[in-house]
Amino acid sequence: MTISFFHRVILSFCLLITLLLTTSTLLYADDETKTDAIVQPLPLRLDPMWWDQYGNASHNELKERIETLKKELNLINQPEEARSLVSEIFALLDQYEAKRSTPLAVKDTVKNEERRVYYLDDIFNLIQQQKSTLSDLQLLKTNIDTLDEEIKVADDELNKIKLNYLKKKEVDTDKLILGLRWIKARLNLSLLGLNKKTLISQEALLNEKRIALKDEKESALDLLVVTQRQIKDSTLRGNLLDSKIKELSDDLERLKAKERAISVIDDVSRSRKQLLSLKVLEMTANLKRAKTERLTYLLTRDIDLLNNDASESIRSNVRKHLQQGISYINEIKKWMEDAGNRVEKEENVINSLQALISNEAEKKRTRQRLMALKKVYKQGVELESKQEKLKLLTTILDDELGKTAQGAAILVEKADETLRKSWDKIKTWMDSSLFSVSGTPVTPLGLLHFLTIVFIGWLLSRLLSHTIQNVNSRTHGGMQASSVKTLNRITSFVLVGIALLIAFSSLGIDVTKLALVASALSVGIGFGLQNIINNFVSGIILIFERSMKVGDYIEFANGMRGEVREINIRSTVINTNNNIDVIVPNSEFVNNSVTNWTMNERFLRIKIPFGVAYGSDKELVRRIVIDAALALPYTLNLTERQYPQVRLSNFGESSLDFELVVWIKAEWANRPGRVKAAYNWEIETTLVNHQVEIPFPQREVRILPTLVADAVEQ
Repeated sequence: MTISFFHRVILSFCLLITLLLTTSTLLYADDETKTDAIVQPLPLRLDPMWWDQYGNASHNELKERIETLKKELNLINQPEEARSLVSEIFALLDQYEAKRSTPLAVKDTVKNEERRVYYLDDIFNLIQQQKSTLSDLQLLKTNIDTLDEEIKVADDELNKIKLNYLKKKEVDTDKLILGLRWIKARLNLSLLGLNKKTLISQEALLNEKRIALKDEKESALDLLVVTQRQIKDSTLRGNLLDSKIKELSDDLERLKAKERAISVIDDVSRSRKQLLSLKVLEMTANLKRAKTERLTYLLTRDIDLLNNDASESIRSNVRKHLQQGISYINEIKKWMEDAGNRVEKEENVINSLQALISNEAEKKRTRQRLMALKKVYKQGVELESKQEKLKLLTTILDDELGKTAQGAAILVEKADETLRKSWDKIKTWMDSSLFSVSGTPVTPLGLLHFLTIVFIGWLLSRLLSHTIQNVNSRTHGGMQASSVKTLNRITSFVLVGIALLIAFSSLGIDVTKLALVASALSVGIGFGLQNIINNFVSGIILIFERSMKVGDYIEFANGMRGEVREINIRSTVINTNNNIDVIVPNSEFVNNSVTNWTMNERFLRIKIPFGVAYGSDKELVRRIVIDAALALPYTLNLTERQYPQVRLSNFGESSLDFELVVWIKAEWANRPGRVKAAYNWEIETTLVNHQVEIPFPQREVRILPTLVADAVEQ
């Protein structure tokens, strides 16, 4: 027992010594490997995950690793391109470290003191802050979109460099350059990502600020107080504005008359007229600004009136002023859009002229126009500011009307408010952009206009088709049904095509571009679809020329016969007597000769040849054959001209050759084979019944006597 235990102890001790020796060997081997790896700089030993040690590092770790990387890159002295890349990488590393150490924007935790009273100026300031915040948000979104595009480009470039680096197995200068480019591209992409993160945090803060301003504005409307000083100022300024508006209106009319009096005969008069036109626009903006201010002061007084006296007479006057304000806001909005477009066009013209004009006098006139244009722009900005105040007052006054309503008036006010808010939301949505076509935004309202115009075009095509059918049905000898159908198709295509052009134009899409595309396609159509166009034009010719109609029985040069069933735009359907439908291109009827058996009349005259033996009674033959023809249901015998005839046409070798000339009825005109067979049958029967010989082919052989004698001797 003791010996066994002793053996086990010795064996365990030996195993422990062996394990320690093996571990030491592995550790020294690992140290040697690390020592060998450090000999190569980082750009030569990059792996796909090398950036994780920097991207996931803490601030202190990042600083140490960047210092280590800089020391390692400083060892690279050749080639010159590598040194240049190293310098750029150092600058990017410093930027990356600074960005990582810069904290993101955080929300201000200090709360503003809650207010119990708001004045009109306070609410106007809130509105200005809202506009400024929305403008900053829009700019941030634009910057983020631009940054996303830059990140995509940088990521694509990084992936290309990475693939080229990993494919290269040789450790040489080219691989060193690729490694440095990889490091630079990775740093560029990381910096762009940090910039985007900063912008996103700023966007989140601005969104919070926007929501807070919106909530504060809503609560401020409930806590609004109109001071007596504001009421007095509104009354005083309103009275002053009445006289100012009258004065501006008179000045504007005089300026317009002066503009109309100028006749454009040269460049000087044209420039003067254009300058006066801009002054008219400036004075119009000034007049509208004065009217807006007057309505603003009027609505300010109305708010105070409602707070002091909510009688129905006061409410009626206030409601009237409110409607005036809303209508004027819509009027100004449309005018400002038109004026803005005009100012933009005028500015483009002036900027283009400034680079071309060399005459000092013309330059002076151009500068005057530019100064007038700036004044118009300034008036427009001020007018827009006044409009914002007027919009706010209409909102406040509308709420006050709802609060001061009594009895059934509450329901009326609520219904009116709901309808107007719904209508405002619908108008806002209708003016919002859904998507863009060639840079032109498409709104729901524009799309509705587009669909309406196309529907009107389709409806007009249907009405015109219906009118054509009615006129054709009332006209004696009008077009066939298939011709009317084809004509309706053509008119429908034309009207719907015109409607589509108008509809695209209503969306703001340049139709001339579509015309260019159509002209380019027409060249291809002229070569590639020549036969189709030829058949199409031939179909139109057949419809309007009416040389062939549905139901006509025609015969081609190759002997094919049949009835016309359909005349379409590209082809015509012919039904043969064997009940086979043959589709023939329309160009065949225009370019080749075609026999139309029933073009003008449906009655058809045919000739049935037959023969009798020499010596037969010709009068008997004529009489019995005519009687036989009249007995058949196919024979037409309405006039003397249509009475059957039997003619002796030829003296044949074995017979007297006759012809039965007979007119057949319209319903049998397209079955000539069947009709001829019936007449032949009836002629043979009646000749046999009257014992008139139908001869076989006969040959008379004469044998000369000399030939007989020679034959006997032989």
